[in-house]
Amino acid sequence: MAMNEALVSERTRLEQQGHTIITLTDTEWIIVLKLHPRHLYAGAGITLRIKFVIGYPATAPQVQLLSPIHHPNFLPNGTAPAGLFESMWHACLGVYCYVYYLVKLLDKPTKDLAVLNHVASKELKSGVWKEKCLQYMIDEEL
Repeated sequence: MAMNEALVSERTRLEQQGHTIITLTDTEWIIVLKLHPRHLYAGAGITLRIKFVIGYPATAPQVQLLSPIHHPNFLPNGTAPAGLFESMWHACLGVYCYVYYLVKLLDKPTKDLAVLNHVASKELKSGVWKEKCLQYMIDEEL
């Protein structure tokens, strides 16, 4: 699938928001998220891989979080709940909105999704999750 005009537009929009996009192929990108300085993961270099599948944009792209993360809705290796990205996909919104939702979710876990990291979930309930998350990021850098 050659990169179509819609994808070029989506890429431009993401880059205008400061995200770095590395094109692996016409159908696969690596995105390094640019997060607001007050975002919990600001400076962490959160990266994800997006694969645009046959049937895109009617079919959701495949998304994989590549960065290790300490979050109730993700496993430490970045695995998201099954169907997370597929369930929120709407072709008319595109990749930009997809990434926007992910950025919001990373900063504010939701009870509407499966809990994959029970330790982080307990920390969130007890009010120490953000502290532990920051410590996790420091430990990952070492």
